[in-house]
Amino acid sequence: DAVVTAEPVEGNPGRQVITAKFVTIGHPQEMHFYFQRVGHRWLIDEVRSALPDMWTLSTVLKYGYDGPIEHGAGFEDPPKP
Repeated sequence: DAVVTAEPVEGNPGRQVITAKFVTIGHPQEMHFYFQRVGHRWLIDEVRSALPDMWTLSTVLKYGYDGPIEHGAGFEDPPKP
């Protein structure tokens, strides 16, 4: 089951953080989506992964991703018993 929550940013009513927690192929995931209100629309300002490894989209787009290459770091199949 996925759990999605919305949290306002203190002192800034034009910002919201949406957190999504879910499981993909047996691995827990947690994503944070940072939204900024621009006029009458909400736009994504940033995306951050908290699980299984931490990354920030703006940094990945600027410098590339060189995260861990180990079990649990991506979307590979879980190990067989």
